[in-house]
Amino acid sequence: MKKQFWLIDLPSAAFCGLFIGYEGQRTADSGEFYLDKIIISVSIAASAYLAAAFITYWIGSKTRHRIPQWVQIAVCGSALCALFQNCIYFLIYNWHHIQKYSSLWVEIGDRATAFLVVTLINSVISLLIMGIIHLACYGLSRLRIA
Repeated sequence: MKKQFWLIDLPSAAFCGLFIGYEGQRTADSGEFYLDKIIISVSIAASAYLAAAFITYWIGSKTRHRIPQWVQIAVCGSALCALFQNCIYFLIYNWHHIQKYSSLWVEIGDRATAFLVVTLINSVISLLIMGIIHLACYGLSRLRIA
């Protein structure tokens, strides 16, 4: 893997986080636009994807040398995004409701199931986004300007 791919991976990871955070919050709010919730959601998701990019480049891909780093970033970022946004943030934001009407163990079980589903959906979306960006950059790098 060439060293200059981090120039593609970091912006594409940030874009994945921004897109998934924005659309995820709009879906959660049934299409309504609440700026404060969208800002929180977008910042959590973008931070998760950027953290995944930094972790992937910091650890390296020596143990997983056959999997491209952008795929690792997309999947790891999806898992971190689902953990931070749909598990931790959801439990903190709805803590009063959970204490009053539900039990913590029931919510943890529901969040574990939601974590798997959201990670899968976010992985598909981020793999498509990062794959298209990588394909476009690869195609642009192969153009020869005379």
